[in-house]
Amino acid sequence: MNFLDLDYRKKIIEQINGSENKERKKASLKEYEIFNDRLDQYVREYLRNQFSATTVREMPVVSSINLAKRIVTQEASIYRNEPKRDFSNVSDLEKETLNQIYSEMNFDAKMLKLNQIFKLQNQACLMIIPKNGELVARALYAHQYDVIPSVSDPEIAGAYVISSFDRSMYLPSQTSNGVNEEIADQDDYKSNERYIVWTPELHFVMDGNGKFITEETVSPLVEYGLMPFVDISAEKDFEFFVRNGHSLTDFAVQYCGALSDLGNIVKLQSYSQAWLSGAKELMPQSIVVGVNTILKLPIDPDNKVETKFGFASPNSDLAGASNYVEMILSNFLTSRGVDPKAITGKGDGQKFTSGVERFLSLIEKFEASRSDIALFRNAECQAFKLIKAWSDVYSGTEFLEKEYQLSLSEEADVFVKYAEPSLIQSKQEQVDSLQKEIELGLKSRIEAIAELRNVDLNKAKEIAQEIDLSLVMPMNQQGKPVVG
Repeated sequence: MNFLDLDYRKKIIEQINGSENKERKKASLKEYEIFNDRLDQYVREYLRNQFSATTVREMPVVSSINLAKRIVTQEASIYRNEPKRDFSNVSDLEKETLNQIYSEMNFDAKMLKLNQIFKLQNQACLMIIPKNGELVARALYAHQYDVIPSVSDPEIAGAYVISSFDRSMYLPSQTSNGVNEEIADQDDYKSNERYIVWTPELHFVMDGNGKFITEETVSPLVEYGLMPFVDISAEKDFEFFVRNGHSLTDFAVQYCGALSDLGNIVKLQSYSQAWLSGAKELMPQSIVVGVNTILKLPIDPDNKVETKFGFASPNSDLAGASNYVEMILSNFLTSRGVDPKAITGKGDGQKFTSGVERFLSLIEKFEASRSDIALFRNAECQAFKLIKAWSDVYSGTEFLEKEYQLSLSEEADVFVKYAEPSLIQSKQEQVDSLQKEIELGLKSRIEAIAELRNVDLNKAKEIAQEIDLSLVMPMNQQGKPVVG
Protein backbone atom coordinates (compact mmCIF):
# COMPACT_ATOMS: atom_id res chain seq x y z
CA MET A 1 0.00 0.00 0.00
CA ASN A 2 1.56 3.23 -1.16
CA PHE A 3 -0.94 5.97 -0.33
CA LEU A 4 1.66 8.64 -1.03
CA ASP A 5 1.39 7.72 -4.72
CA LEU A 6 -1.41 9.63 -6.47
CA ASP A 7 -1.98 6.86 -9.01
CA TYR A 8 -2.45 4.33 -6.20
CA ARG A 9 -5.01 6.58 -4.49
CA LYS A 10 -6.90 6.97 -7.77
CA LYS A 11 -6.89 3.20 -8.17
CA ILE A 12 -8.37 2.74 -4.69
CA ILE A 13 -11.16 5.25 -5.42
CA GLU A 14 -11.91 3.52 -8.73
CA GLN A 15 -12.22 0.14 -6.98
CA ILE A 16 -14.39 1.61 -4.22
CA ASN A 17 -16.78 2.83 -6.90
CA GLY A 18 -16.53 -0.42 -8.89
CA SER A 19 -19.53 -2.67 -9.52
CA GLU A 20 -18.30 -5.52 -7.27
CA ASN A 21 -17.89 -3.28 -4.23
CA LYS A 22 -21.17 -1.49 -4.91
CA GLU A 23 -23.00 -4.83 -4.93
CA ARG A 24 -21.52 -5.59 -1.51
CA LYS A 25 -22.68 -2.24 -0.20
CA LYS A 26 -26.08 -2.63 -1.86
CA ALA A 27 -26.67 -5.90 0.02
CA SER A 28 -25.65 -4.27 3.31
CA LEU A 29 -27.82 -1.23 2.63
CA LYS A 30 -30.82 -3.49 2.00
CA GLU A 31 -30.33 -5.15 5.40
CA TYR A 32 -29.94 -1.73 7.01
CA GLU A 33 -33.12 -0.41 5.41
CA ILE A 34 -35.17 -3.47 6.32
CA PHE A 35 -33.93 -3.46 9.92
CA ASN A 36 -34.96 0.20 10.20
CA ASP A 37 -38.55 -0.51 9.09
CA ARG A 38 -38.09 0.67 5.52
CA LEU A 39 -38.99 -2.58 3.77
CA ASP A 40 -42.04 -1.54 1.73
CA GLN A 41 -40.13 -1.23 -1.55
CA TYR A 42 -38.57 -4.67 -1.09
CA VAL A 43 -41.93 -6.29 -0.34
CA ARG A 44 -43.44 -4.72 -3.45
CA GLU A 45 -40.45 -5.82 -5.53
CA TYR A 46 -40.85 -9.36 -4.19
CA LEU A 47 -44.57 -9.37 -5.05
CA ARG A 48 -43.96 -7.98 -8.54
CA ASN A 49 -41.76 -11.00 -9.23
CA GLN A 50 -44.77 -13.24 -8.53
CA PHE A 51 -47.72 -11.19 -9.79
CA SER A 52 -48.28 -8.54 -12.40
CA ALA A 53 -47.56 -4.92 -11.54
CA THR A 54 -51.28 -4.17 -11.85
CA THR A 55 -52.17 -6.86 -9.33
CA VAL A 56 -49.59 -5.55 -6.85
CA ARG A 57 -50.97 -2.03 -7.16
CA GLU A 58 -54.46 -3.28 -6.31
CA MET A 59 -53.62 -5.74 -3.53
CA PRO A 60 -53.31 -4.74 0.14
CA VAL A 61 -49.52 -4.81 0.67
CA VAL A 62 -48.43 -5.62 4.24
CA SER A 63 -45.03 -4.07 4.97
CA SER A 64 -45.46 -2.85 8.54
CA ILE A 65 -44.60 -6.17 10.23
CA ASN A 66 -40.82 -6.31 10.66
CA LEU A 67 -39.71 -9.75 11.81
CA ALA A 68 -36.05 -8.98 11.10
CA LYS A 69 -35.98 -6.18 13.66
CA ARG A 70 -37.87 -8.23 16.24
CA ILE A 71 -35.59 -11.26 15.91
CA VAL A 72 -32.36 -9.25 15.88
CA THR A 73 -33.50 -7.30 18.94
CA GLN A 74 -34.14 -10.55 20.79
CA GLU A 75 -30.91 -12.25 19.70
CA ALA A 76 -28.71 -9.25 20.48
CA SER A 77 -28.98 -9.71 24.22
CA ILE A 78 -25.40 -9.18 25.41
CA TYR A 79 -25.87 -5.48 26.20
CA ARG A 80 -29.56 -5.62 27.05
CA ASN A 81 -28.46 -5.05 30.65
CA GLU A 82 -25.46 -2.82 31.30
CA PRO A 83 -22.30 -4.87 31.89
CA LYS A 84 -19.86 -4.27 34.72
CA ARG A 85 -16.34 -3.14 33.77
CA ASP A 86 -13.53 -3.93 36.20
CA PHE A 87 -10.48 -1.78 35.51
CA SER A 88 -7.14 -3.15 36.70
CA ASN A 89 -3.82 -1.40 37.39
CA VAL A 90 -5.49 2.01 37.62
CA SER A 91 -5.98 4.39 40.54
CA ASP A 92 -9.36 5.15 42.07
CA LEU A 93 -9.35 8.59 40.40
CA GLU A 94 -8.47 7.06 37.01
CA LYS A 95 -11.22 4.48 37.46
CA GLU A 96 -13.72 7.24 38.17
CA THR A 97 -12.55 9.17 35.10
CA LEU A 98 -12.77 6.08 32.90
CA ASN A 99 -16.33 5.41 34.04
CA GLN A 100 -17.19 9.01 33.19
CA ILE A 101 -15.60 8.68 29.73
CA TYR A 102 -17.57 5.51 28.97
CA SER A 103 -20.76 7.17 30.18
CA GLU A 104 -20.30 10.33 28.10
CA MET A 105 -19.47 8.22 25.04
CA ASN A 106 -22.80 6.43 25.57
CA PHE A 107 -20.67 3.36 25.10
CA ASP A 108 -23.15 0.70 26.23
CA ALA A 109 -25.74 1.96 23.75
CA LYS A 110 -23.16 1.87 20.96
CA MET A 111 -22.15 -1.67 21.89
CA LEU A 112 -25.81 -2.72 21.94
CA LYS A 113 -26.12 -1.31 18.42
CA LEU A 114 -22.99 -3.20 17.38
CA ASN A 115 -24.44 -6.39 18.83
CA GLN A 116 -27.55 -5.85 16.69
CA ILE A 117 -25.48 -5.15 13.57
CA PHE A 118 -23.46 -8.30 14.24
CA LYS A 119 -26.59 -10.46 14.57
CA LEU A 120 -27.89 -8.89 11.35
CA GLN A 121 -24.71 -9.10 9.24
CA ASN A 122 -22.30 -11.39 11.15
CA GLN A 123 -19.90 -8.45 11.19
CA ALA A 124 -19.79 -4.98 12.71
CA CYS A 125 -17.24 -2.21 13.08
CA LEU A 126 -16.63 0.09 16.04
CA MET A 127 -14.98 3.45 15.37
CA ILE A 128 -13.57 5.63 18.18
CA ILE A 129 -12.24 9.10 17.34
CA PRO A 130 -11.89 12.46 19.11
CA LYS A 131 -14.43 15.08 18.05
CA ASN A 132 -15.03 18.54 19.48
CA GLY A 133 -12.83 17.77 22.48
CA GLU A 134 -14.57 14.48 23.28
CA LEU A 135 -14.16 10.84 22.38
CA VAL A 136 -16.96 9.61 20.12
CA ALA A 137 -17.93 6.00 19.36
CA ARG A 138 -19.72 5.04 16.15
CA ALA A 139 -21.29 1.72 15.13
CA LEU A 140 -20.74 1.06 11.42
CA TYR A 141 -22.60 -1.18 8.96
CA ALA A 142 -20.72 -2.90 6.15
CA HIS A 143 -21.82 -0.34 3.54
CA GLN A 144 -20.43 2.58 5.54
CA TYR A 145 -16.74 1.75 5.16
CA ASP A 146 -14.20 0.09 2.88
CA VAL A 147 -11.10 -1.87 3.73
CA ILE A 148 -7.78 -2.52 2.06
CA PRO A 149 -6.69 -5.90 3.47
CA SER A 150 -3.28 -6.52 4.96
CA VAL A 151 -0.70 -7.92 2.55
CA SER A 152 0.26 -10.65 5.01
CA ASP A 153 -3.31 -11.63 6.02
CA PRO A 154 -6.38 -10.74 3.92
CA GLU A 155 -8.64 -11.31 6.95
CA ILE A 156 -7.04 -8.32 8.70
CA ALA A 157 -7.46 -4.68 7.67
CA GLY A 158 -4.38 -2.88 6.47
CA ALA A 159 -6.31 0.36 5.96
CA TYR A 160 -9.83 1.71 6.43
CA VAL A 161 -11.57 4.17 4.11
CA ILE A 162 -14.70 6.06 5.14
CA SER A 163 -16.66 7.61 2.28
CA SER A 164 -20.16 8.56 1.24
CA PHE A 165 -22.39 6.04 -0.52
CA ASP A 166 -24.96 7.14 -3.09
CA ARG A 167 -28.09 5.59 -1.64
CA SER A 168 -30.34 7.10 -4.31
CA MET A 169 -29.08 4.51 -6.80
CA TYR A 170 -30.67 1.72 -4.77
CA LEU A 171 -33.58 3.36 -2.97
CA PRO A 172 -36.08 4.46 -5.64
CA SER A 173 -38.82 4.87 -3.06
CA GLN A 174 -37.02 7.53 -1.01
CA THR A 175 -38.27 11.10 -0.99
CA SER A 176 -34.96 12.62 -2.10
CA ASN A 177 -35.03 14.83 -5.20
CA GLY A 178 -31.39 14.04 -5.90
CA VAL A 179 -30.25 17.62 -5.25
CA ASN A 180 -28.25 18.65 -2.21
CA GLU A 181 -30.10 21.70 -0.92
CA GLU A 182 -28.94 24.42 1.45
CA ILE A 183 -31.24 23.12 4.18
CA ALA A 184 -30.58 19.76 5.86
CA ASP A 185 -31.89 16.98 3.62
CA GLN A 186 -31.17 13.42 2.51
CA ASP A 187 -28.51 14.55 0.03
CA ASP A 188 -26.14 16.24 2.48
CA TYR A 189 -23.64 13.42 2.08
CA LYS A 190 -23.23 14.40 -1.59
CA SER A 191 -22.02 17.93 -0.86
CA ASN A 192 -18.34 17.02 -1.22
CA GLU A 193 -16.89 13.71 -2.30
CA ARG A 194 -14.47 12.85 0.47
CA TYR A 195 -12.48 9.75 1.35
CA ILE A 196 -11.13 9.54 4.91
CA VAL A 197 -8.19 7.15 5.04
CA TRP A 198 -6.66 5.49 8.10
CA THR A 199 -3.62 3.23 8.18
CA PRO A 200 -1.37 2.45 11.16
CA GLU A 201 1.05 5.09 9.84
CA LEU A 202 -1.10 7.58 7.89
CA HIS A 203 -4.31 9.54 8.24
CA PHE A 204 -5.59 11.92 5.60
CA VAL A 205 -8.61 13.03 3.60
CA MET A 206 -8.64 13.01 -0.19
CA ASP A 207 -11.15 14.13 -2.78
CA GLY A 208 -12.69 12.13 -5.61
CA ASN A 209 -9.56 12.70 -7.71
CA GLY A 210 -7.24 11.30 -5.06
CA LYS A 211 -5.79 14.69 -4.13
CA PHE A 212 -4.94 15.42 -0.50
CA ILE A 213 -7.34 17.77 1.24
CA THR A 214 -5.71 17.69 4.68
CA GLU A 215 -2.13 18.80 5.10
CA GLU A 216 -1.15 16.39 7.85
CA THR A 217 -0.71 12.80 6.64
CA VAL A 218 0.83 11.18 9.73
CA SER A 219 -1.58 9.21 11.92
CA PRO A 220 -1.78 10.49 15.51
CA LEU A 221 -1.84 6.82 16.58
CA VAL A 222 1.33 5.89 14.68
CA GLU A 223 3.31 5.31 17.90
CA TYR A 224 0.75 2.73 18.99
CA GLY A 225 0.41 1.00 15.62
CA LEU A 226 -3.36 1.32 15.89
CA MET A 227 -6.22 2.41 13.67
CA PRO A 228 -9.37 3.80 15.37
CA PHE A 229 -11.45 0.77 14.36
CA VAL A 230 -12.40 -2.52 15.99
CA ASP A 231 -13.57 -5.32 13.70
CA ILE A 232 -16.21 -7.59 15.26
CA SER A 233 -16.81 -10.55 13.00
CA ALA A 234 -17.62 -14.23 12.78
CA GLU A 235 -15.39 -16.80 11.08
CA LYS A 236 -13.90 -15.51 7.84
CA ASP A 237 -12.96 -17.37 4.68
CA PHE A 238 -9.56 -15.84 3.91
CA GLU A 239 -11.11 -12.46 3.12
CA PHE A 240 -11.91 -9.43 5.26
CA PHE A 241 -15.66 -9.10 4.81
CA VAL A 242 -17.64 -12.08 6.05
CA ARG A 243 -19.37 -13.98 3.28
CA ASN A 244 -22.81 -13.63 4.75
CA GLY A 245 -26.21 -14.88 3.69
CA HIS A 246 -29.33 -12.77 4.03
CA SER A 247 -31.85 -15.32 5.30
CA LEU A 248 -33.19 -13.06 8.06
CA THR A 249 -34.02 -10.03 5.92
CA ASP A 250 -35.07 -12.25 3.00
CA PHE A 251 -37.57 -14.04 5.23
CA ALA A 252 -38.84 -10.73 6.64
CA VAL A 253 -39.71 -9.71 3.08
CA GLN A 254 -41.12 -13.13 2.17
CA TYR A 255 -43.27 -13.19 5.30
CA CYS A 256 -44.75 -9.79 4.49
CA GLY A 257 -45.29 -11.06 0.95
CA ALA A 258 -47.17 -14.11 2.27
CA LEU A 259 -49.33 -11.88 4.48
CA SER A 260 -50.02 -9.60 1.51
CA ASP A 261 -51.02 -12.59 -0.58
CA LEU A 262 -53.30 -13.82 2.21
CA GLY A 263 -54.79 -10.34 2.54
CA ASN A 264 -55.50 -10.29 -1.18
CA ILE A 265 -57.28 -13.64 -0.94
CA VAL A 266 -59.41 -12.29 1.89
CA LYS A 267 -60.12 -9.12 -0.06
CA LEU A 268 -61.17 -10.93 -3.23
CA GLN A 269 -63.07 -13.86 -1.76
CA SER A 270 -64.55 -12.69 1.51
CA TYR A 271 -67.66 -11.34 -0.23
CA SER A 272 -70.24 -13.32 -2.15
CA GLN A 273 -70.31 -12.46 -5.87
CA ALA A 274 -73.64 -11.22 -7.27
CA TRP A 275 -74.78 -12.80 -10.56
CA LEU A 276 -77.67 -12.32 -12.99
CA SER A 277 -78.81 -14.56 -15.83
CA GLY A 278 -81.58 -14.08 -18.35
CA ALA A 279 -82.42 -13.19 -21.91
CA LYS A 280 -79.74 -11.11 -23.56
CA GLU A 281 -82.14 -8.43 -24.77
CA LEU A 282 -83.56 -8.04 -21.25
CA MET A 283 -80.24 -7.64 -19.43
CA PRO A 284 -79.84 -4.15 -17.84
CA GLN A 285 -76.70 -2.14 -18.53
CA SER A 286 -75.86 -1.72 -14.83
CA ILE A 287 -77.21 -3.02 -11.54
CA VAL A 288 -76.90 -1.46 -8.08
CA VAL A 289 -77.11 -3.96 -5.24
CA GLY A 290 -77.64 -2.96 -1.62
CA VAL A 291 -79.83 -3.49 1.41
CA ASN A 292 -81.77 -0.31 0.66
CA THR A 293 -82.06 -0.95 -3.07
CA ILE A 294 -85.04 -2.54 -4.83
CA LEU A 295 -83.92 -4.82 -7.62
CA LYS A 296 -86.24 -5.09 -10.65
CA LEU A 297 -85.78 -8.15 -12.85
CA PRO A 298 -87.22 -7.69 -16.37
CA ILE A 299 -89.42 -10.57 -17.56
CA ASP A 300 -90.68 -11.26 -21.08
CA PRO A 301 -93.64 -13.66 -20.94
CA ASP A 302 -92.96 -14.66 -24.56
CA ASN A 303 -89.33 -15.56 -23.83
CA LYS A 304 -88.69 -19.01 -22.37
CA VAL A 305 -85.39 -17.90 -20.78
CA GLU A 306 -86.01 -17.34 -17.07
CA THR A 307 -84.45 -14.30 -15.41
CA LYS A 308 -82.54 -15.22 -12.24
CA PHE A 309 -80.50 -13.32 -9.67
CA GLY A 310 -78.33 -14.70 -6.84
CA PHE A 311 -74.99 -14.69 -5.01
CA ALA A 312 -72.12 -17.12 -5.48
CA SER A 313 -70.37 -17.91 -2.22
CA PRO A 314 -66.53 -18.12 -2.23
CA ASN A 315 -64.93 -21.43 -1.33
CA SER A 316 -61.32 -20.40 -0.68
CA ASP A 317 -59.50 -22.13 2.19
CA LEU A 318 -58.67 -19.06 4.27
CA ALA A 319 -57.93 -21.18 7.34
CA GLY A 320 -55.48 -23.31 5.38
CA ALA A 321 -53.74 -20.25 3.96
CA SER A 322 -53.48 -18.72 7.42
CA ASN A 323 -52.06 -21.96 8.84
CA TYR A 324 -49.47 -22.00 6.07
CA VAL A 325 -48.26 -18.52 7.04
CA GLU A 326 -48.05 -19.61 10.69
CA MET A 327 -46.15 -22.76 9.67
CA ILE A 328 -43.43 -20.98 7.71
CA LEU A 329 -43.02 -18.48 10.55
CA SER A 330 -42.66 -21.25 13.13
CA ASN A 331 -40.21 -23.19 10.95
CA PHE A 332 -38.04 -20.15 10.34
CA LEU A 333 -37.88 -19.19 14.03
CA THR A 334 -36.96 -22.76 14.89
CA SER A 335 -34.13 -22.65 12.33
CA ARG A 336 -32.80 -19.52 14.07
CA GLY A 337 -32.97 -21.15 17.50
CA VAL A 338 -35.70 -18.74 18.62
CA ASP A 339 -38.78 -19.93 20.52
CA PRO A 340 -41.73 -19.61 18.08
CA LYS A 341 -43.84 -18.44 21.04
CA ALA A 342 -41.73 -15.27 21.18
CA ILE A 343 -43.27 -14.11 17.89
CA THR A 344 -46.72 -15.30 16.95
CA GLY A 345 -49.39 -14.36 14.48
CA LYS A 346 -52.09 -15.23 16.98
CA GLY A 347 -53.49 -13.10 19.76
CA ASP A 348 -52.12 -15.09 22.67
CA GLY A 349 -48.72 -13.97 23.90
CA GLN A 350 -46.05 -15.88 25.72
CA LYS A 351 -47.01 -16.72 29.30
CA PHE A 352 -45.03 -18.23 32.16
CA THR A 353 -46.59 -20.49 34.76
CA SER A 354 -43.71 -19.96 37.19
CA GLY A 355 -40.52 -18.04 37.81
CA VAL A 356 -38.52 -21.12 36.85
CA GLU A 357 -40.19 -21.26 33.43
CA ARG A 358 -39.49 -17.56 32.96
CA PHE A 359 -35.87 -18.14 34.00
CA LEU A 360 -35.50 -20.96 31.47
CA SER A 361 -36.94 -18.69 28.77
CA LEU A 362 -34.40 -16.01 29.64
CA ILE A 363 -31.65 -18.63 29.57
CA GLU A 364 -32.68 -19.58 26.03
CA LYS A 365 -32.39 -15.95 24.91
CA PHE A 366 -29.06 -15.58 26.70
CA GLU A 367 -27.66 -18.81 25.27
CA ALA A 368 -28.49 -17.54 21.79
CA SER A 369 -25.65 -15.01 22.17
CA ARG A 370 -23.37 -16.72 24.70
CA SER A 371 -21.05 -17.84 21.91
CA ASP A 372 -20.64 -14.16 20.99
CA ILE A 373 -19.57 -13.01 24.47
CA ALA A 374 -15.89 -13.84 23.97
CA LEU A 375 -15.98 -11.91 20.70
CA PHE A 376 -17.43 -8.78 22.31
CA ARG A 377 -15.23 -9.07 25.38
CA ASN A 378 -12.22 -8.97 23.05
CA ALA A 379 -13.77 -5.98 21.25
CA GLU A 380 -14.06 -4.20 24.62
CA CYS A 381 -10.34 -4.80 25.22
CA GLN A 382 -9.47 -3.36 21.79
CA ALA A 383 -11.73 -0.37 22.44
CA PHE A 384 -10.01 0.20 25.80
CA LYS A 385 -6.63 0.28 24.02
CA LEU A 386 -7.97 2.98 21.68
CA ILE A 387 -9.33 5.03 24.59
CA LYS A 388 -5.96 4.76 26.34
CA ALA A 389 -4.11 5.74 23.17
CA TRP A 390 -6.29 8.77 22.38
CA SER A 391 -6.14 9.96 26.00
CA ASP A 392 -2.37 9.64 26.04
CA VAL A 393 -1.55 11.11 22.64
CA TYR A 394 -3.68 14.24 23.20
CA SER A 395 -2.79 14.69 26.86
CA GLY A 396 -1.95 18.35 27.48
CA THR A 397 -3.49 19.51 24.19
CA GLU A 398 -6.67 21.30 23.20
CA PHE A 399 -7.86 18.37 21.08
CA LEU A 400 -9.33 16.63 24.13
CA GLU A 401 -10.99 18.12 27.16
CA LYS A 402 -9.07 17.64 30.41
CA GLU A 403 -11.51 15.06 31.70
CA TYR A 404 -10.57 12.79 28.78
CA GLN A 405 -6.83 13.16 29.25
CA LEU A 406 -5.27 10.21 31.04
CA SER A 407 -1.78 8.75 31.11
CA LEU A 408 -2.54 5.16 32.02
CA SER A 409 0.16 2.56 32.52
CA GLU A 410 0.75 -0.10 29.91
CA GLU A 411 -0.56 -2.68 32.38
CA ALA A 412 -3.94 -0.94 32.67
CA ASP A 413 -6.66 -3.23 31.41
CA VAL A 414 -10.38 -3.91 31.58
CA PHE A 415 -12.45 -7.04 32.15
CA VAL A 416 -16.13 -6.96 31.27
CA LYS A 417 -18.65 -9.03 33.17
CA TYR A 418 -21.95 -9.37 31.35
CA ALA A 419 -25.27 -9.63 33.14
CA GLU A 420 -26.92 -13.04 33.24
CA PRO A 421 -30.58 -13.80 33.97
CA SER A 422 -31.32 -14.41 37.62
CA LEU A 423 -33.78 -16.91 39.04
CA ILE A 424 -37.04 -15.22 39.95
CA GLN A 425 -39.41 -17.24 42.14
CA SER A 426 -42.85 -16.36 43.36
CA LYS A 427 -43.47 -16.40 47.12
CA GLN A 428 -45.37 -19.66 46.88
CA GLU A 429 -42.59 -21.27 44.82
CA GLN A 430 -40.01 -20.17 47.39
CA VAL A 431 -42.10 -21.61 50.27
CA ASP A 432 -42.63 -24.91 48.43
CA SER A 433 -38.92 -25.18 47.67
CA LEU A 434 -37.94 -24.55 51.30
CA GLN A 435 -40.54 -27.05 52.52
CA LYS A 436 -39.06 -29.77 50.31
CA GLU A 437 -35.57 -29.01 51.61
CA ILE A 438 -36.83 -29.32 55.21
CA GLU A 439 -38.55 -32.62 54.43
CA LEU A 440 -35.34 -33.97 52.87
CA GLY A 441 -33.31 -32.89 55.89
CA LEU A 442 -31.28 -30.43 53.84
CA LYS A 443 -32.32 -27.38 55.85
CA SER A 444 -33.73 -26.69 59.31
CA ARG A 445 -36.95 -24.82 59.98
CA ILE A 446 -34.98 -21.95 61.52
CA GLU A 447 -32.74 -21.69 58.41
CA ALA A 448 -35.80 -21.69 56.19
CA ILE A 449 -37.38 -18.83 58.17
CA ALA A 450 -34.11 -16.89 58.03
CA GLU A 451 -33.97 -17.25 54.23
CA LEU A 452 -37.65 -16.52 53.69
CA ARG A 453 -37.69 -13.46 55.99
CA ASN A 454 -34.16 -12.35 55.07
CA VAL A 455 -33.01 -12.20 58.73
CA ASP A 456 -30.20 -13.79 60.74
CA LEU A 457 -30.61 -17.08 62.65
CA ASN A 458 -31.16 -15.42 66.04
CA LYS A 459 -34.01 -13.34 64.69
CA ALA A 460 -35.36 -16.42 62.91
CA LYS A 461 -35.48 -18.28 66.26
CA GLU A 462 -37.52 -15.44 67.80
CA ILE A 463 -39.92 -15.53 64.83
CA ALA A 464 -40.27 -19.30 65.19
CA GLN A 465 -41.09 -18.98 68.89
CA GLU A 466 -43.72 -16.31 68.17
CA ILE A 467 -45.26 -18.55 65.51
CA ASP A 468 -45.37 -21.54 67.87
CA LEU A 469 -46.85 -19.38 70.63
CA SER A 470 -49.53 -18.01 68.32
CA LEU A 471 -50.68 -21.52 67.51
CA VAL A 472 -51.65 -22.23 71.16
CA MET A 473 -52.60 -18.75 72.44
CA PRO A 474 -55.07 -16.11 71.12
CA MET A 475 -53.50 -12.99 69.56
CA ASN A 476 -54.51 -9.33 69.78
CA GLN A 477 -54.79 -6.93 66.84
CA GLN A 478 -51.08 -6.10 67.11
CA GLY A 479 -50.14 -9.78 66.67
CA LYS A 480 -49.13 -10.24 70.31
CA PRO A 481 -50.32 -13.15 72.48
CA VAL A 482 -53.16 -12.31 74.88
CA VAL A 483 -52.25 -13.33 78.47
CA GLY A 484 -54.98 -14.02 81.09
